[in-house]
Amino acid sequence: MENPSLDFNLKMLNLWIGLCKGDHGLPAEVHSLGFRNHSIEQRIYLGEDGVCVPELIVYSKKLSHTLAFEWKSGRNTEDDQLQRYAKLTAKHLVNVGMVPKDAAATMDVVLVCAAQHFGTIKIGLEKRGISFPVISVDEGGLSLAMNSFQCSQLNQIFTPGLQIDFAVAPTSHVPLSEKSEDWEVAEIVIPVILQKMLDRQTLIRASTICTAICPLWDNMQATARKSFQAKVCSVLEQAALGEFGSFLQWRRMNNDCAVDFVHNPVEEHGRKRSGAMTRLNNASREFKLRLIAGRKFERESSLFDDIEPQ
Repeated sequence: MENPSLDFNLKMLNLWIGLCKGDHGLPAEVHSLGFRNHSIEQRIYLGEDGVCVPELIVYSKKLSHTLAFEWKSGRNTEDDQLQRYAKLTAKHLVNVGMVPKDAAATMDVVLVCAAQHFGTIKIGLEKRGISFPVISVDEGGLSLAMNSFQCSQLNQIFTPGLQIDFAVAPTSHVPLSEKSEDWEVAEIVIPVILQKMLDRQTLIRASTICTAICPLWDNMQATARKSFQAKVCSVLEQAALGEFGSFLQWRRMNNDCAVDFVHNPVEEHGRKRSGAMTRLNNASREFKLRLIAGRKFERESSLFDDIEPQ
């Protein structure tokens, strides 16, 4: 399911994944240069210099070049973060980040910012003498607003700019983040629950839902997976506490959570599923409206929270 209301960071993550994958409706230039997605929020340890956590790492064996992205949705840069990125090298990406050696003869740290904030981003970089290429994003697309890539082909693509039709830009490669609203998560998660009920399943884990709704799950690193799964668990718990309370029972399972289908109206209605779907769709609608209104139910702890279902 597409999510049209993603925040800037999530929009950029999905857009660049799509550019590398050659998604339909997007310009083909980045994909044609051989860029492929490598990892999302991967922790790159720099030894005594700390840690970098690029939002996205992509590479091209064709160009022997790797890009480490940082999205900037706000007005300012962070001194400590910039200093750590300035110490990130191709050797780190290969030895720690597991980027193929033949894809990292050269590399760039790339800042991607909203056009209205470029002025302050520029000041921050100039103040610290940092020459990362900066991609500015406006309603027309992406343009290289400051400095240059070490790869001349990328300079050509983004100068004067790469036009993007954001109306058809992908939003579902990674459909949610820790900043997503609960109702946005519910819009993506609940259809999976309903389908499992129609299939007469008896239980579903949050981890299973995550792999079902996030095609790039295997590219996500531990930090990103943890926050993603936590959002799914939170919404499942709220569903079981409220509008789906007669259908679902939520439980915690070590580093995961799950819902048991304790009463499946599909079974009750037999082959005449229309009645069951009416009940489930009504519950879905009321659930979303409650989340939009910001109303949450509190849950009392249970002795069965950590019991693994058989």
